[in-house]
Amino acid sequence: MPTRREFVVTTTAALAASTLAACGIPVDPGNAIVGPAVVRVTLPAVGATVAANGVGEGGQGIAVTRLSATSVVAVSLLCTHQACPLSLPPAPGGNLICPCHGSQFTVQGALVQGPARTGLRTFVASIDAANNQVVITNS
Repeated sequence: MPTRREFVVTTTAALAASTLAACGIPVDPGNAIVGPAVVRVTLPAVGATVAANGVGEGGQGIAVTRLSATSVVAVSLLCTHQACPLSLPPAPGGNLICPCHGSQFTVQGALVQGPARTGLRTFVASIDAANNQVVITNS
């Protein structure tokens, strides 16, 4: 019998996948990556982290952090321990935190504190200065 957390995560992922499929966005349940191949979010201020929701692994979202005027990073918002959705850093320079078991990750995806044993999945991200956006390749 699944735990409550497993049930909630699975149900949420299934709901997100069915919603995206109904909107005509392709979903590959075997890969667990949902959403369009390219995602665009508004360019955050240097040091700030924002979420691109409804995309990434299981549709849990992608954290986008602007490291400098010319550099951004994008990582999964799905904890590598037991697939709980991560919380964004409470302040610039903070870590992504798993509210379920306390794992922490840098905004670049490196593991800081367990019980997770591996870092976060990263996505290719670049700045589109002309449109004031971050372009993320979701594949």
